[in-house]
Amino acid sequence: MTSSAGVHFRHNNGAYGGKLLPETLGPGCAFLDYDGDGWQDILLVNSSDWSGHARQRSTPKLYRNNRNGTFTDVTREAGLDLEMYGLGVAVGDYNNDGFPDILITCVGQNRLFKNTGKGKFVDVTLASGLGRRLAFSTSAIWVDYDRDGLLDLFVCNYVKWSAEHDVFCSIDGKHKSYCTPEAYVGQTCWLFHNRGNGNFEDVTASSGIFDSSSKSLGVALLDYDQDGWPDLLVANDTSSGDPVGELISDLRKGSPTLVVRSAGQPIRRLRAIKSAYELGLIRKAAQLTLIGFDAAVAATAPGRYEYELEAALKSGYRRSGADGADGFPPIIASGDNATTLHYEANDSKLPDNGMVLMDVGAAYHDYVADFTRTIPVNGRFSADQRAFYQVVLDAQLKGEAAAKSRANWAVVNDSARRTLAAGLARLGLIESPEATFDPLPGENCYKGADGGCLQYFLYYMHSVGHGVGLDVHDPMLPTLEPGTVFMIEMGAYVRRNIDAIIAKTPRNEAFLAKTAAARAKYAGWGARLEDEFFSTASGVELTTQWPREPAEVEARAARLRASAPPREPAVINKYPR
Repeated sequence: MTSSAGVHFRHNNGAYGGKLLPETLGPGCAFLDYDGDGWQDILLVNSSDWSGHARQRSTPKLYRNNRNGTFTDVTREAGLDLEMYGLGVAVGDYNNDGFPDILITCVGQNRLFKNTGKGKFVDVTLASGLGRRLAFSTSAIWVDYDRDGLLDLFVCNYVKWSAEHDVFCSIDGKHKSYCTPEAYVGQTCWLFHNRGNGNFEDVTASSGIFDSSSKSLGVALLDYDQDGWPDLLVANDTSSGDPVGELISDLRKGSPTLVVRSAGQPIRRLRAIKSAYELGLIRKAAQLTLIGFDAAVAATAPGRYEYELEAALKSGYRRSGADGADGFPPIIASGDNATTLHYEANDSKLPDNGMVLMDVGAAYHDYVADFTRTIPVNGRFSADQRAFYQVVLDAQLKGEAAAKSRANWAVVNDSARRTLAAGLARLGLIESPEATFDPLPGENCYKGADGGCLQYFLYYMHSVGHGVGLDVHDPMLPTLEPGTVFMIEMGAYVRRNIDAIIAKTPRNEAFLAKTAAARAKYAGWGARLEDEFFSTASGVELTTQWPREPAEVEARAARLRASAPPREPAVINKYPR
């Protein structure tokens, strides 16, 4: 009912492939009666694109309650149409004028918006004394900690982080992945005392709040000892002392020579090498995934919507015995949506003559499958679509051949990437397989011999594969020894904003000029293939048997559509998206 209520919001975490830590956190929201009419309005916090990687403008959204079950977007007229990397929100009347004010916690500078009482907010961050303080702030709470009748402000900070000093973390030792918070030092929370004149003073140290080891995510207000004074419960991530640290400390008191070792590596190996029983569960998850995928393909046709395919997919594998929860949120990405790696809205109308990328996975007894195909909406690849798709297929097959030869993951990775780069060069999207471009400061990418970013990286921003098991991205050993379950996933994504997200240098301008015609030809196209493999004592087995050759894809799709249940357009039209 969200859309029908007039609330149209999509969170933008700015992810472009750089795997920056803040992208792992979701945004906050609040109910508030901002205009004092007695009805609760909605504020949704948003993040933004990163500097140098601008793709879209994203701002918080304020929806006014229309008192009839619907809402109106009043963000611009309320003065909140501002970009920031927002994470959390706290609502409170800090100046006691009877109207709720807003504090949005951000990566960078937090923002305080004073409610004028006339349906508009004013940014008073600097005037309030909260300005010029940069941090990775996750959440906040208004609390009258000294009981003077004025709301004070408590802000949770996470870790010391900036895009310029982002730490390189990797699961396989080569490809960047999201870091866990252990990779960073913590940052103290802040407490600001309300002076009563619209200004705040920092009392973090004098109040006893200061703790540089904190990695705080949330805070709750309570009076735990019932003494009439407000107490705070702060939730920290990977706290260094509670409870494991306290246990180790107690043990060491009785045995000062106690040796403590991390169990992380042994556990990762146990996760990476599957037992025969585990392999059986993963195989069934893959089989169920293909049952659902067939149903989604049967539902694919011009005039349909992505959510119809999603519904068919889930119905197909759930009614066959899959777990109630998906292995991961399905990606049904048609047209331009396919150029967003983790598109999950699944709400657009399929382009009549376009393609649709489906990255899906059922779960069975908590074990997960992963699988991706890209198919033509109208049932037939055009000549250009076939050529584009073939580039991805060639790379997929090359990676598979390397894996089946018992090569290690480094060889699989290199073979697939080189083949993809050669194909992109044939299409005219890059100058040559080894061609590079000038990176932005601190940009993470695959580097060429001259230290520049390889041009193919602009069209292929993710890893060649990953492990799968209890999680869709499970640990994987690079040796691919028996018991390993791994994915190979090759793709190509021609984003329309490539010229806006790379550094403005003469060399890059020349590259863009040479490839302009090809980028225009394939603009907004995305294709991906992803298959699951078991490494066994007798060889490497492809477990997701579904056609990949263009003609075979078309034939399978035609057979499935011929037996598909009829669609009810009257019902669909009754509830337009």
